[in-house]
Amino acid sequence: GRAALVRLDLAGPADSGGSPVCGGTMEVLVEPLRTASDRDWLRALVQLREKGRKVLLVRELAEQDPVESRVLAVAEADGTIAWGRIEASFLPDSLLVSGPPVRFIERTGDRDRLLLEAISPVDRMIIVGGGHIGKALAAIAPLLRFEVTIVDEREEFSDRERFPLATEVLHGDPGAILETVPGGESGYFVLVSHGYPTDARALRTLLRKPARYVGMIGSRRRVEMVRRALSKDGLEREFSDRVYAPIGLAVGAETPEEIAVSIAAEIIAVRNGLGRSAGSLSATRVPG
Repeated sequence: GRAALVRLDLAGPADSGGSPVCGGTMEVLVEPLRTASDRDWLRALVQLREKGRKVLLVRELAEQDPVESRVLAVAEADGTIAWGRIEASFLPDSLLVSGPPVRFIERTGDRDRLLLEAISPVDRMIIVGGGHIGKALAAIAPLLRFEVTIVDEREEFSDRERFPLATEVLHGDPGAILETVPGGESGYFVLVSHGYPTDARALRTLLRKPARYVGMIGSRRRVEMVRRALSKDGLEREFSDRVYAPIGLAVGAETPEEIAVSIAAEIIAVRNGLGRSAGSLSATRVPG
């Protein structure tokens, strides 16, 4: 029932024969959550993450025996406090500078330290198309910390039982449904539908909203057909600049499962800031 700092040695036994060992040492802060006192800051944290916001969780940590810890603030990346026991001016400027996800901030003349945790928003993968590739990708994505939404206009491919790990399964016209689906930095959209008219309808909506990733499956001929269809709406440049098409990394994928892995790998590359440089098939696309 009390907080504790647990120090772990992951370097392995000393008699390992001098062989290199993957490991090191780490400190883990373990603390109980109490319904009455922790409810409000937890609610503020969850609400910000679900809105696609990066959250800064600020704790005061007294490394005594036993260790004492209390949450001081839940703030946005710009320092705006969503919940807190402190005023915004209390937060040092260093909170607003990007850095490691977990870090200590020393306070002059104070033996206590501030522990800052940068908590990423909930990443969402919206898969348009519930066919073989969509089904395989929906099984992989939760392992990569994505919440999955399936969108398909065909009733048999938007069956809830077909996607047991998905957060949402939506049946209807993708163009209309995507109007209501949030985008932003935590939105990853994958178009693996059954035909290019569906892709074009979806893209007319997606290319008018911000998103971290938009990818579309298809042969180079299909990609060109969609590009021409969008040019009538003045979206040709947005398509060329923003859409990963053909989708996925160049790993020679052939089966639905291999293609899903290829798509997931490209999305990981985008999430980690590599963009098309990781070997995206779209990097070799000839501009129209």
